[in-house]
Amino acid sequence: MFNFQRNLIAPTELKRLLPLTKEQIEIKKASDLMLVNAIENRDKYLVVCGPCAADNYEAVVEYCKMLKKLSDKVNDKILICPRIFTAKPRSRGEGYLGMMFEQNSSGETDINKGLIECRKLFLECMSITQLPLAVELLYFEQYGYFDDVVSYLFIGARTSESAPHRNFASGVDVPVGIKNPAGGNLKSLAEALYCVKNPKICLFNENQYLTSGNNHAHIVLRGQINEDGTYVSNCNENSIKRLCSYCGELNISKPFILMDCSHANSGKYPKRQIENAIFCVENLPKIGGIMLESYINEGNSETAFGTSRTDPCLSFTDTESLILKLYSSLSK
Repeated sequence: MFNFQRNLIAPTELKRLLPLTKEQIEIKKASDLMLVNAIENRDKYLVVCGPCAADNYEAVVEYCKMLKKLSDKVNDKILICPRIFTAKPRSRGEGYLGMMFEQNSSGETDINKGLIECRKLFLECMSITQLPLAVELLYFEQYGYFDDVVSYLFIGARTSESAPHRNFASGVDVPVGIKNPAGGNLKSLAEALYCVKNPKICLFNENQYLTSGNNHAHIVLRGQINEDGTYVSNCNENSIKRLCSYCGELNISKPFILMDCSHANSGKYPKRQIENAIFCVENLPKIGGIMLESYINEGNSETAFGTSRTDPCLSFTDTESLILKLYSSLSK
């Protein structure tokens, strides 16, 4: 049974209330092009970084200001994409669900309030960084509210085997990163990439669509979690060879691969992301970029400003040091 709570604001109405400026429209066009070039031409090394969850408006804005200064130092070789995930999947469906699920003054979840706050956040971070913004595509409905602002979508480990997510991603106009399933099935990951890259019949908003296929879809390796809770990394040459073999069977040659240095690849230890990132740049030439879970402060906390409310993150100090080190390695 579904118990009605409230009508949601329409995407067209939210865009009317919070429109892009002419400058922001141009930023979005330029950001889209930068990202596509990094994926298709590998003209820059791609670094997607930001908090596990965008959990505080002011803290995320402050983080993006810091990220912009760092980007200006390395942007001739590295394209930084702010990770601003405002809707979070949880394995048990409990815990902090992201800014999109904001509460009103009565303590009730009010998605309308969340949608407004999220769009304001995206617009401000776009203007601050002038970089491609990345979000997780947890709900299809998100896309209509933010498609004119966001340049990069991710399908998470819990949804990469979902046919509706694959079909929907095959029709969007921006790059989509597809994470391997939580159990680490690389054959399923290759099949997901094949699905997203090719046209699909799609049921959406009570209509039937034929998608065009997404040429800019790519792979994200994030390690696996076994049934006993142990973490197994796939940040290694053997996993990449197996993945490329599965892709080859589907006539996908030289797939773009992004390495998620966090999650199972780090065993949820923030500083292990540093080792993974350096290893990728120095030893895994097939990897075109990395993803980092990074915030102002290291670790996690329910209340501390600029500290992750969900998975523990790398501090910005360590993030900056790492990216500058990667920049020097790329120069060599």
